[in-house]
Amino acid sequence: FKIIKPIAEKTKIAIGNHETESSKKLKDYMKAFNLEKQYYSFNYQNVHFLTLSTETSYDEGSKQYKFAEKDLKQYSNDKSIEWIVAFYHKQAYSSGGGLPDEKDFREIYHPLFDKYNVDLALQGHHHAYERFYPITFNDKNDNKPTISPKDKVKGSNVFQNPEGTIFLTVGTGGGESMTVWKGKSFSAAREDGKFGILNVSLEKDDKNNNILIGKFIDNMKNHKILDEFEIIKNSK
Repeated sequence: FKIIKPIAEKTKIAIGNHETESSKKLKDYMKAFNLEKQYYSFNYQNVHFLTLSTETSYDEGSKQYKFAEKDLKQYSNDKSIEWIVAFYHKQAYSSGGGLPDEKDFREIYHPLFDKYNVDLALQGHHHAYERFYPITFNDKNDNKPTISPKDKVKGSNVFQNPEGTIFLTVGTGGGESMTVWKGKSFSAAREDGKFGILNVSLEKDDKNNNILIGKFIDNMKNHKILDEFEIIKNSK
């Protein structure tokens, strides 16, 4: 808590497995960040953020699921909201090489993300960086999500009105690094053995379209950009 004191009031967290190692530790985290529940949401300018927890009940019918469904329904219809970002700890998708995917979570929440047009899903847990193409849930085989041909163009990292959510694993805050196996067919970029941050910025173009720019930046002194992508969406 001392390390983040200068930015503590601005910091938003997703509860992970290390925060729930003991009831006292969880209580301390909840108190420090003024949380009543492990899941919550908030707006920042024209972006809506939904924070979910993979560490408490999340099945269909749970209080968390009902909250998420109601929340996404409300803000997907809010004309003042241009972007929706979900974030949580254990990864729903990965190319492997780290900790197992939270398959039950993805089977429940990825269809919700599709239904309510979630733009980004930010994940941790796997101590590496991985960005996936925009994907929609494949109910016939959830290990192989669906990618629109227009969104999977080799060498392209610009997505115009993408069909699906871009999932990103950014577990590169400083813990020991993990490897990423050879990328799956829906994996667009991978970095392991590197510590860094994901910086997201928003812009408008001359046609008033909304542009989201994501940059994965190395923690080293030169702050090299290791991966970059753009989402371009027509204004509501």
